[in-house]
Amino acid sequence: AREIVATDVMAGVLKTAAEIGADRTINVATDADKLAAYNADKGYFDVMFEASGNERAVRAGLEVLRPRGVLMQLGLGGDLAIPQNLVVAKEIEMRGTFRFHDEF
Repeated sequence: AREIVATDVMAGVLKTAAEIGADRTINVATDADKLAAYNADKGYFDVMFEASGNERAVRAGLEVLRPRGVLMQLGLGGDLAIPQNLVVAKEIEMRGTFRFHDEF
């Protein structure tokens, strides 16, 4: 990956992300404008791993995904309202993955 950016609302989680290899961390609760910079030119990231299941996090991630990017949804927080017009316009591929191996 050219650049790995981790976002969260908890400083401890971001500290861990930096320790295990994230190039940059962004606390979206206090510095959301830093994530917005990645929205220029229709998005920046090729792949987004969304692990919170939070609807706002999914929407923010879709904004910064480049056209034909991939959203890997890991987090489960109930049903999400996903802006389908954005998914279709950017031709985003959505994939789900389940975090436990003994469920199926």
